[in-house]
Amino acid sequence: SSIFGNTKLSNKTNFKFEIEHRSHLDSIQKNEMSFSLEGRHSLAKNFDVRFLYTDDKAREFSLSLGYYW
Repeated sequence: SSIFGNTKLSNKTNFKFEIEHRSHLDSIQKNEMSFSLEGRHSLAKNFDVRFLYTDDKAREFSLSLGYYW
C-alpha cells in the first residue's frame, strides 16, 4: 500500500511525497517501508532547481539545476 500527495507552496515551489509499505508473500524477508520527497523551485522562466530524497533500502539525496529551452 502507498500514500502520496502533491502540494504547491507557491507559484514557484512544488513538492511531492510518497510513503510505501511492502509486504512480501511467501518470503522470509520482512516488511519494508520506503519514503521519497521531491521538490522543485522555479528560478526563472527556463531555470529550476530540484531536489530528491529517497529512503528505500538505502538513503539517496540529489540536487539538480535545470535549464529548459
